Amino acid sequence: MDVKTIAAQVLLTAVSGSDGLSEKTKDLLNEIPAGGVVLFKYNLGRGGKAALRLSREATVSVVRGGIASGSPGLPPFVAVDHEGGGVHRFGSDLTRLPAAAAFSLSAAPAEESVRGAALRAGRELRAVGVSLNLAPVAEAGEEGSSALFLGDRAYCADADATGKLAAAFVAGMDEAGTACALKHFPGNAAADPHRALPTLLQGKHALDAMASPFAGVFRSADPAAVMVSHAVVASMDPEVPGSLSRAVVTDWLRNKMGFRGMVVTDDLRMAAISSTGRTPAQAAVEAVAAGADLVMTWPEDLRSLRDALVVATGDGRLPRGRLEDAARRVVAAKLRYGLLPMDQAGLAFFEADTGGFDSIEDELAGLRTETERYLNERGL
Repeated sequence: MDVKTIAAQVLLTAVSGSDGLSEKTKDLLNEIPAGGVVLFKYNLGRGGKAALRLSREATVSVVRGGIASGSPGLPPFVAVDHEGGGVHRFGSDLTRLPAAAAFSLSAAPAEESVRGAALRAGRELRAVGVSLNLAPVAEAGEEGSSALFLGDRAYCADADATGKLAAAFVAGMDEAGTACALKHFPGNAAADPHRALPTLLQGKHALDAMASPFAGVFRSADPAAVMVSHAVVASMDPEVPGSLSRAVVTDWLRNKMGFRGMVVTDDLRMAAISSTGRTPAQAAVEAVAAGADLVMTWPEDLRSLRDALVVATGDGRLPRGRLEDAARRVVAAKLRYGLLPMDQAGLAFFEADTGGFDSIEDELAGLRTETERYLNERGL
């Protein structure tokens, strides 16, 4: 693959459209066959049929773009935040899972309940073409700091229990064929990164304790990805957001903790990044150089991020080997979750299979009934 195609593979972009992709977005994905697309609530308000159409049209646009450029047709990950509770992007067609904290408060065995709920929710996601769930939250909901930002998105305050419950969520999703991204490594401070740059002031031992739920997941499950927090880790790299810091991503998460999957950034347009004076394109180069494999962006920035990565590879700020390593991790994850390969014949079949749009509502109704029954039996 040429460097432009390799750079596109490390981009995870939002898209425009709610009942299908906008023509502008289709053209953009043809030109820049991104490694993934992420869907938000504004995309998904029209139900399961619209969600399936969006995921298929994104896949067709990306694969066609890759083939047209003389590269392999690499389908994108289709991602969504599907945590449960207040973080639910779909309407009523897909089950709204309980908030994470509800599992710890239930009388039913928490790990078993989390795994069973995640398995059923993962089946619902795959039915509408979603292959990457940007969940679960693996931060412990301690008093102060992260608790102010996370609320009931965290399972509980106990780090060991949080790690076990997050691992159960990953295992359930994995059984359904849906990849997961643990978040937000290593944690956040009280500041909301959408609005400001958080700073973690803890020392080494406290930071290791904060990250221990992630270590617990790595010991007992095999998550496809970890989303890194933008929070500055002051004792490691006092001037740089964690998502852009080699000390945090490579030295700590990769080398010390042994994580070998995809490292994903949070949205590079957040105030946590813009408040430092960096553009999304500048942040993308720093993030990939630091060890990230998939950087989150928006359609209006997609071309500038791709071009910035290409230029940085040419002038040596971003070693080509690091960019290739990032793309290989993304492709390896796609192989693991059955997204590859897709050639011209497979693409033609995929485009012609329009019957799925008509049957998806009945399929989702059956899946939703099963999920809701499971949750009700456990008092959730």
